[in-house]
Amino acid sequence: MKITKDHYAILEKQITDFCKANPEWFEEQSKLLSTVALGWRIVILSGCIPFICNSLYRYLNDNHITAALKVIINNYKKELKC
Repeated sequence: MKITKDHYAILEKQITDFCKANPEWFEEQSKLLSTVALGWRIVILSGCIPFICNSLYRYLNDNHITAALKVIINNYKKELKC
């Protein structure tokens, strides 16, 4: 991934905070959507768009952000199974 560690940490916190605040929604949507679609839906609903537009798009494209989202979502799913 080309995202910096600091930006990854910010994105991960925003995504996981949203998921933890909406566990039933996350579980339901995880069954209906692909990891990529789920990640981008969470980005929109969690209010990450300004951060992505103002910080990440300065040096990343959608493919880079999608790769980070996949890792974040998959790590969160693993965390839930523990």
